[in-house]
Amino acid sequence: MIKNFLISAAASLSDIQASYYDYKLTVSQKYIRILIFIAGLINLLFLIPDIILIDSTAKRVTIIILRVFFSLILLTVHLQIKNIKSFKQFSVITTIVEILALAIFLFVFSQYNQPSFLIQTIGMIMLNIIFFFVPNQFKNMLCLALSGSAAFFICATYFIDTLNRSELLAAVTYVIVTVLFCAVAAKNTEKHQFKEFQAKRELQQISSTDYLTNTANRFKMEAEAERWIEFCKRQGLPLSLVFIDVDDLKIVNDRYGHTAGDFVLAHLAELIKSQLRSSDILARWGGDEFIMLLSNVNLANAIKLTERIKNYIRMGSFIKGITVTCSFGVVEMNKNSNFSSLLLEADRLMYEGKKSGKDCIKWAE
Repeated sequence: MIKNFLISAAASLSDIQASYYDYKLTVSQKYIRILIFIAGLINLLFLIPDIILIDSTAKRVTIIILRVFFSLILLTVHLQIKNIKSFKQFSVITTIVEILALAIFLFVFSQYNQPSFLIQTIGMIMLNIIFFFVPNQFKNMLCLALSGSAAFFICATYFIDTLNRSELLAAVTYVIVTVLFCAVAAKNTEKHQFKEFQAKRELQQISSTDYLTNTANRFKMEAEAERWIEFCKRQGLPLSLVFIDVDDLKIVNDRYGHTAGDFVLAHLAELIKSQLRSSDILARWGGDEFIMLLSNVNLANAIKLTERIKNYIRMGSFIKGITVTCSFGVVEMNKNSNFSSLLLEADRLMYEGKKSGKDCIKWAE
């Protein structure tokens, strides 16, 4: 039992994190496109000092080719970023682009005859700030900053003959402090954004979910129904609606109390949801009334599904000594249907079932 609970909790946390990263990608995409465009321009502007300070024609040509190639990569990412559908994919692309930027920085550094250690250190610090500023997985940010900084200082000791030891120590300190502050800031920002996402998610769930049965509420059902009806009409697909009413719930409330009645409703919702697809919508419409919205399901299949659910409910274990049954009204959408008309017809059919003995399914021939 405990093992199953832990597995369920881990899966739930994983789903929340996946949703958070999708949310983060949506929020980031707009300003990331601007940053990428600016980065491409700055990369080309760096050609000016490269051409002036590097005296070898072969080296100049190589650097020009590398910088133009990198700007073209940035332009491609800028144009295609809207097609990136997951934060994981975005993180991989971002990390690859940043590795290329780091490699070009170190390569250009190695091509200078007498590079200024101070200027190059400032360049490395700016790269580290960019690594932490651009949205990415934290571990990728940290690995890039640490490995890039280590590679920079190795190159510095190798390519600069007149490197002063005190300057090197000071530069290492500045870079470490920068990485430390950026890492703390990035981690705190990540925590703040995650808490903000959770708060928005909870508010959205509260506003669209029935507190007792964890199904959609009336507001959510109305919005989803209009959307699915329009979609199915446009695509020429069937759509069915099932109105469900619990038989004699008042007897349960009177005999065992409203807590028992609430348990019946909550357990009933779980039983019904276990038989539905992820695209189907179950909503609590009233005290003991539920609605199922079945997209791309015709009347015959809706009746078969409802029959299975009816039998499943009757065999379900609710409260000892109580057999719970429901009455159902099933309708299929036609070209003139809207949510209100479907609801009225399904409700009427359900009441016909109530009058004819309950625990039955009624549909329009």
